[in-house]
Amino acid sequence: MVVATLYAVYTILFRAAHVHDVWSSFRGFSVRDPNHATVVISIALTLVGGCITAPLFEEAMSRALLFGGLITRYAPLGAALISAIVFGTLHFDPLAFPLLAAVGLVATASYALTKNLLVSIALHATTNAILLTMLIASSLAGYKT
Repeated sequence: MVVATLYAVYTILFRAAHVHDVWSSFRGFSVRDPNHATVVISIALTLVGGCITAPLFEEAMSRALLFGGLITRYAPLGAALISAIVFGTLHFDPLAFPLLAAVGLVATASYALTKNLLVSIALHATTNAILLTMLIASSLAGYKT
């Protein structure tokens, strides 16, 4: 029930933030190449990096280490807010910061409520999968095989 509620909040945040706009760090992203094997490899590496490697590393750092350390010194909401702000800031995209901080807050709440890092990793991976799939599809629009 808690996870479903957090996911619903997460989805609403994405729609409200108009995520279809490409963040500055992804402008110019493309997996297009005349060599079809290169396209497949580029797509696979993008998805592995964005949906497995990044969520594992970022959630371990932001939730387990940062939030885990802050919760011993601050109230849960304060620790969650600091963790979310750091998460958003470390993506180095001022335009996406509000959404990233909100995503960080939801991921932190999921971790705090479930005591399970896999929940926040799954939320992060799902979010990245959706965004990267849209980015890849946009990159391949009009691609001739």
